Amino acid sequence: MKFPGEVAKKKAREVFLLWEDYLRDPTWHPYGIITDEGGCCKEIINGEDEGPKHLKSEIGEDAYNAVIRAKNEINKYNIRDGFVVQKVRNFRENRRATERGDITCV
Repeated sequence: MKFPGEVAKKKAREVFLLWEDYLRDPTWHPYGIITDEGGCCKEIINGEDEGPKHLKSEIGEDAYNAVIRAKNEINKYNIRDGFVVQKVRNFRENRRATERGDITCV
């Protein structure tokens, strides 16, 4: 969906804040459990969760992928409480920055 100039900036900010709140909410769990042929259970994104489903259809695939990647990282690295912890990212290489990169950045 395309918006003109200032409307686009305002809409982007609204969407960003909404999804930031979702990601900070430890009770939001858009996952389903499946069992593979070997009997192992695996968590996958629930395709019926209205939040990501709406994001993907209204805003686009890139925004959806960014939110899912962020939620997966929260789920992977903060298993006990699911709270967001600030990390320095290397956006050029699309990964978390190394400790050396963290120090260089600061």
